[in-house]
Amino acid sequence: MLVEKYNKDDIIVFRTVGSDEVIAKVISDKPEEFTLSKPLALAQTPQGIGMTFYMIMADQENEFVVQKANIITVAKANKQAEESYKKSTSNIVQPPKSQIIT
Repeated sequence: MLVEKYNKDDIIVFRTVGSDEVIAKVISDKPEEFTLSKPLALAQTPQGIGMTFYMIMADQENEFVVQKANIITVAKANKQAEESYKKSTSNIVQPPKSQIIT
């Protein structure tokens, strides 16, 4: 049984019973289920490990309900994963950091 409570807008990662590793933003955390926004799964890409849509044919703007009975473990995402997730799901393109050229 999952006991830690996650707050709205927390970025969490979890492993499903089907072995998918998923990262998503929490909309709500109820006793039996999570409601999530824009879940992404780890996947092998030509450039290495990357993130892809968890459900490719689903409308990614919809909320996703995941039953906690189908989750093996869950935790808050680490900073690097959270930053990558936000970059992947944001509609805002951030310019590269400026550097001083000498």
